[in-house]
Amino acid sequence: MDILKGYKPENVLGYFEQITRIPRGSGNCEEISQFLVDFAKSHNYEYFRDKLNNVVIKVNNKSKHRRFRFINTRNPTK
Repeated sequence: MDILKGYKPENVLGYFEQITRIPRGSGNCEEISQFLVDFAKSHNYEYFRDKLNNVVIKVNNKSKHRRFRFINTRNPTK
């Protein structure tokens, strides 16, 4: 852990480092999906997870709503 410590922006790279440690891939998306749900909950963001473990996180911005979509499907579209 902390391989990227000291690099900027530290907060974003910290999340990246956490994500790289989560096993994921085709048919193996439960853990990354749960990580995203936990992230949304810890930041009081609205989120939705479907039965395929796709996660949509809605982040309120002062000027407008921004939506981020993290796709964790077994068969990504081409």
